[in-house]
Amino acid sequence: MKTQLANRLGAPHIRHVLDQFCLGAIDRGQSCESLGISQASLYKLRTGYLRAKAEGHAETWLPGTSGGNHAPSWPGEVEQFIRQALASGYNNAFTASEVDRLFGLRLARSQVRAWAIRTGLAQPSRPPRLPAHVRRWQRSFVGELWQMDATPFQWFGPDGPSLPLLDMIDDCSRMQTGCALYRREIVPAYLDFLRKSFETHGLPLEIYVDHARAFKSNKDDSITRIGKRLKFYDISLVFANSPEAKGKVERIHQVWQDRLPAYFRLNAINADTPDEEINRHIGLLYDHRNRHEPHRELHMTPREAWNTAVREGRSKLRPVPKEPWWQYVWVNWYKVKVAQGGYVFFRNERFPTRMPTGTRAFLYEHPDGKISILKNTRKRAHSRLSSSQTDRADPRFHSTFARSSFSTFEISTTKISLPLYSRGAC
Repeated sequence: MKTQLANRLGAPHIRHVLDQFCLGAIDRGQSCESLGISQASLYKLRTGYLRAKAEGHAETWLPGTSGGNHAPSWPGEVEQFIRQALASGYNNAFTASEVDRLFGLRLARSQVRAWAIRTGLAQPSRPPRLPAHVRRWQRSFVGELWQMDATPFQWFGPDGPSLPLLDMIDDCSRMQTGCALYRREIVPAYLDFLRKSFETHGLPLEIYVDHARAFKSNKDDSITRIGKRLKFYDISLVFANSPEAKGKVERIHQVWQDRLPAYFRLNAINADTPDEEINRHIGLLYDHRNRHEPHRELHMTPREAWNTAVREGRSKLRPVPKEPWWQYVWVNWYKVKVAQGGYVFFRNERFPTRMPTGTRAFLYEHPDGKISILKNTRKRAHSRLSSSQTDRADPRFHSTFARSSFSTFEISTTKISLPLYSRGAC
């Protein structure tokens, strides 16, 4: 019942029921049924009634009433946004989160649902999700374990392409350390994703993944390209035996599958939107979720849990090493051979070098289109060169080209920190 007790029933009737309940003439269930209230409300009423009786004014005692709804009404722009969001398919939780992010007004999802019911915009309730079959313990240290996975989905509607979204989450704090959409689930996509996450948050001890071919080789003793790069910086790959075993990152997939299609629809973002713009929007959403949405198990936001663990000394994160090999580890590389005239040919282009004809070298293809040619590939021994070794190293066997076209290069020479020779073009 929505009407308050004092407005529904007469005061003598209420006092009589409480008298009978206090004397034991009627039980708790009969009292609640007679007054139309819960057990908790019944005991609150009895406490107030007995206090009034002890003070000698039981005959004039009345049940209290609340002060009513004094909450300020929502601004018109907020209500307009909520209407548009719910019509676009936002759920109540995401609507409340976006109102906080865009307008600075903190709402609970229950408030959004109550408003939607009053205005006739409430969406039908979804069936509850099945509980996880596997429950794994939570790590105690930030950076001890990060869960990573990809989820292909039609983010731009049923007629759009199915593109992979890469997610990564810290097991201890539940903070999302990476989230980005890529056109294909290939090794360069993972390398770019990992590099950006490491540069933002640092290096973890372990990364928890499934048995995808990008991580798990068919041969027991071999290591995949991603595994080699992680091992280069002493990051271990841990393999889950089932999707349920990495339930934390699977739950994140469900969150973005609920939110992103509706967000893209409302903000007119489609598959033709540049990747940088799409991921800029995704970055705003998952950063706000990290900082402002409390986790139901932790009872704090993921960012608060992360900062608390760091303050308490519960962090296993390592800083990104300041070394020249970092930019070469997270890119594709190819074995090449220097042709006549000192040129290296790659994808219908030729790159001049100062290497003798027949020299075997390694070509690195950077995400920004830059091409680097090195005499040696990355090895742990090379990644720890001292400054004296750098000065004595032969500078003739490194060339870097920034590609802007397939035919014209304007060669200029610059010196970089690598113990090799650098040549740039634009």
